[in-house]
Amino acid sequence: MIKLDPNISLGKLIKNQFGDQFLFPIHRRSFEQIDYKTSFIREFDNIFDKENTLYIIVGTDSGMMVKQLLKTPPEKGSIYLFIDFPEVIERTKKQYELRHNKRIVVSDVINWKNEAEKLNLKTYGYINKIEIIQSFATQYHHVHDYILLWNHLFEQVNQLKWEYGSTLDSEIFLQCQIKNLCEEYNPAKKLMNHYAGKSALILAGGPSLDQHIQWIEQHQDKYLIIAVSRIANRLRETAIIPDIFVSVDPNPINFNVSKEILYYSDKSILVHSNHIYPPLLGSWDGSSLYLNELYPWEKGNSDNIQGIGPTVTNSAIYLAIQIEIKEIILFGVDLCFTPEGFTHVSGTIERLIPPKINLNKQTVLTNEGNEAETNSSYFSAIESIAKLGELGHSLGCTFYNPSATSAHIENIEYKTLNKLNIPNISLEKSLYKKINRPDNNILGNHYKQLTKELHKVKNKLEEIVQLSKKGLEYNHLFFAGNTPEKNFKYKIKMDKIESKLKNKQLKNISDIAIKFGAKEFLNFLVPNNDQVWTNDEIKMHGDVYYHAFNTGALRFLQAIKKQLEKIEFRQLELASPPISAEKISDLLYFWHSSKESTNARIFILKRYNNELYKYLSNKQEKLVSCAINNFTIELEVKQKDSPICVQMDRENKLEGIEVKLVDLFNRKDDKGLENIINTLGLYEDNEEKESLIHLAKGYLYELKDDSSQAVNEYQYSSNPLTIELSLKRIAAIALDSSDLLSAESALKLLCSISEEYLPELAELYNITKNYEQAVQTYADYLDINPENIIVLVKLGRLYLKTDNLEGAEFIFNHILELDPNNELASEQLSIIHSKIK
Repeated sequence: MIKLDPNISLGKLIKNQFGDQFLFPIHRRSFEQIDYKTSFIREFDNIFDKENTLYIIVGTDSGMMVKQLLKTPPEKGSIYLFIDFPEVIERTKKQYELRHNKRIVVSDVINWKNEAEKLNLKTYGYINKIEIIQSFATQYHHVHDYILLWNHLFEQVNQLKWEYGSTLDSEIFLQCQIKNLCEEYNPAKKLMNHYAGKSALILAGGPSLDQHIQWIEQHQDKYLIIAVSRIANRLRETAIIPDIFVSVDPNPINFNVSKEILYYSDKSILVHSNHIYPPLLGSWDGSSLYLNELYPWEKGNSDNIQGIGPTVTNSAIYLAIQIEIKEIILFGVDLCFTPEGFTHVSGTIERLIPPKINLNKQTVLTNEGNEAETNSSYFSAIESIAKLGELGHSLGCTFYNPSATSAHIENIEYKTLNKLNIPNISLEKSLYKKINRPDNNILGNHYKQLTKELHKVKNKLEEIVQLSKKGLEYNHLFFAGNTPEKNFKYKIKMDKIESKLKNKQLKNISDIAIKFGAKEFLNFLVPNNDQVWTNDEIKMHGDVYYHAFNTGALRFLQAIKKQLEKIEFRQLELASPPISAEKISDLLYFWHSSKESTNARIFILKRYNNELYKYLSNKQEKLVSCAINNFTIELEVKQKDSPICVQMDRENKLEGIEVKLVDLFNRKDDKGLENIINTLGLYEDNEEKESLIHLAKGYLYELKDDSSQAVNEYQYSSNPLTIELSLKRIAAIALDSSDLLSAESALKLLCSISEEYLPELAELYNITKNYEQAVQTYADYLDINPENIIVLVKLGRLYLKTDNLEGAEFIFNHILELDPNNELASEQLSIIHSKIK
């Protein structure tokens, strides 16, 4: 949990010339020239004008932002949820009154998610209407903890948005499942009984896999090797040949990160989700096995081996459990960052991106007992794999992870390689030969069965389309003349349509049509339950409902029709020459438009041999020859292009890294500082990066008690991002070594950055008996923060020290006005009064 540094003295609210009240350490002089309202309008113009939106605002700007937004209430269905540190909320809550306001809520860091759930967080998530906003406090982060709070909440909110989005975004899964039907002739249950009671290695994409490659190469003949598809490129650099590749992602990125599996099509089996990205499956020229149900309308009615989310690693582990593997050893299942910030093994596209410098303070314990940084997604994965471990244990399966640097996962035992019990005999490795591509007869029967099933579904969908059109018509007639009570017969007709859509014959297909129209159905959701609907609004929601149903059914129907067309081409591929030139032309166009690699079609062309060329035009002959001869070139071109697609959503920003360095220095984590220095070395050269490296080296030298070298590094860390932190350390070192002139110079420079350093400069003047300047410096600070009792006490004591009893009496009386129970002020006044007598 992100907490406010207890050493920060927030003080009380102060007022600028415009009447804005704020905590000085948070905002400093940000609103000295321009008032808060004007600054707000300039920064947030048109940001808060959306309906049905949950705005999560990080920081309250000392309550000023809450006060400002109270003047412009949220749009219809929208809510403002502010999140801030409890200490800040406590000091600033008098800026606003929210007792009876249900649509503007202020929460502390600990309770924000509970508050969000009360505000209908799920509905806002499902309709993709959650916005996260930076207040000025988080943008400028003069109080460093605000940048940590922003990063922590930004990641958490985006993780929630992803979870809600993926829950509803089922159309891509359904589209891919339907597109894959032609290639799914072998269910994964064919793996049953082949390796029951044996041992398996699961190879995932974490960085620790690199450490164990040699051991895996040496012992792979003793184990069933199951690898996730994204590491195929890394494995091509080794002698490892997986028995099984597992791939699940329906998105195009899956081809980019997994395409190197195509080089293993004559050696390995591909076990895949039924919704795998179709061009990847279509390009696979080897044996493949699908998980779960063949048809989406058979959900839950399959005896096949099941897949499981959310990651491909989960699917690989669950596969091994279901085929009754009794010992599973995990490699590359790290779920945390390396000390340098890497998350993936070498050879993967993710490894081409500069490593992550984590600003969220999220850590896990590794198998060797050290802390390692991680993120919200990895936390979820750790929990889900722990549950798989629990399931495996209940079935007599044991799990090991030999990597010391991987995150410790409950139910997964850490056991080093030298302590593993390696099987005595080699494992029989003829799985690829046993589960081979089907012959033409089997394929032909498969296509006939698909055609029969899809025509049934097509007929049902055409009926659903007509029903939804009728529903739309009846909804309009029901509200005609704005007197629905007179048109009740149309309500009865709509009820009959609902009954048909939900009856046994249509329900399964209707449910999938709803998923195809999920995005349109989202318009049916309203986050504000208190809303009273007019007849027009009820009519509009009826229109939305039937329109969404109609749209979903039409999309579903289009997918079925395209698949029936695809089956015709697959059947044509099985035909023997002679084939008409027109049909060949259609076939070539189909291969091109379906984006399937030529490799998957080469076996067809080879089957025709030279006889095919008799029926090709010169242009077609060149196309076919090129397809056969240039397969390797085609793959290399795709390989070159692929990293562009994953230039990751992460920009290489350096903002906030200085806060990370402060945290590591305060924890005396010299190893962490060295890791940051190494990581920064991988970023592109610029002034900010160099200043951060100098700051980190300065901290490192201080931890090694080499103050002179530390000061030397700090002097080069002069970028606006780091200069304040560097000057603070120079001043501290100078004070420790009694170099008071250097300390004074550094503190004066700090005071030019922010007046919050004035009390420290005043204290230095006090130490050097420069009392007049000390008094003036304390007074300068109290001009901007007149209610800071700690500074008032110091000034009062200084007056006593210099025998200015009148000044001391005034100060301690003022303290009692601010805090009537202040015992120290009362004691000092007693001393003053005794001296006056």
